[in-house]
Amino acid sequence: MRIALAVPSINSVGGVTRFVISLIRALKELGHSVVLCSLERTRWHSLHKVCEEVVLPDEERYLTSDSRLLPRSIKQILTGVALAKAKDVDLSMNVASEFMLFPADVVYVHTSPRTLFYLTGRVIDRGQVCPTLASALRGSVYAVLQRLLRRIHSRTRLFLTNSLFSKLLLRMAGIRSCVLYPPVDVERFLRVRREHDLRKPRVLSIMRIAPDKRVEHVLEIAKLSPDVEYVIVGSCTPRYRRYLLKLKRMIHRMGLKDRVRILTNVPVSSLMKLMEDCRLYLHTMPFEHFGIAVVEAMAAGLVPVVHRSGGPWIDILRRRLGEHGFAYSTVKEAAEIISAVIHDVGTLNKISQTNRDYVMRFSYREFKRRLATILSNVGH
Repeated sequence: MRIALAVPSINSVGGVTRFVISLIRALKELGHSVVLCSLERTRWHSLHKVCEEVVLPDEERYLTSDSRLLPRSIKQILTGVALAKAKDVDLSMNVASEFMLFPADVVYVHTSPRTLFYLTGRVIDRGQVCPTLASALRGSVYAVLQRLLRRIHSRTRLFLTNSLFSKLLLRMAGIRSCVLYPPVDVERFLRVRREHDLRKPRVLSIMRIAPDKRVEHVLEIAKLSPDVEYVIVGSCTPRYRRYLLKLKRMIHRMGLKDRVRILTNVPVSSLMKLMEDCRLYLHTMPFEHFGIAVVEAMAAGLVPVVHRSGGPWIDILRRRLGEHGFAYSTVKEAAEIISAVIHDVGTLNKISQTNRDYVMRFSYREFKRRLATILSNVGH
């Protein structure tokens, strides 16, 4: 089939970009022809530097060379326009929907509590949805536009989403969907595994340095677990530089400068070394839609401690405590779990070994197999 993929941009390397790159690769390997319809021209030379296995589409169509100054909502609307122009394809896929579910044959929704708010006005996590008056007003505009778009959703044959948790949110919005987990390069992280008695009693967190990731919760947990070291690794854009400075001031004010480090823009080789040295992986974002970093950490042998919500709890840990990792509801509970298990090398080794085979369900191979099944059903 000749398949059109619509996405605003894949020039900013993140979860959506990696998903689209893997999707292009899988579709090509399955024998399909791919037309990438984006708002701005893709800088492929830059992607080759930071992403492995970059496979070019058969054709690329774009509206502008640079869209960085455009508001997010306008980017999504114009991406819909770019897709609408693709008349010469057998199947259209909107693969970057979060706020604006513009119609296509297949719509892949990267959902979150904010998505539910824009679709229905319902709030399950106010900190993520409307922390400011400006974001609340923006949400109202999105909601109006979304209601207009839903009138033409009849064109969509299938909604896909990235987790059972996301599927639940969409169901609350009256949308039925199927789950297609994003592919994780688990084989790459399996290569850095080592026994926990050779690791340091240290906790690692990998996240984008931004308020919605609740980075400050790591500091609060560290304060309540005085014998444990913490390393926070993440990218930080100029937009959140003030938030990063706030976190560093909090570390000094809380007396944590000897036990908590924040590292930004860490090379992949250094990140792998950190993953090899640490025992636990702490994921503090509540209502995370999936949690690729959690799976990567599990593949590398770290035992996850996640917030008892969202994809990390429902999809990755499957609501089972102590089998694939641990979950908490409060900062105090997280600190208690970490203090209790970080020196229990026998338990950590047992969980780590169980996870070695378990994480393969989130691999690229499984993603491609599931994608082939979905496309065969949609094509009929």
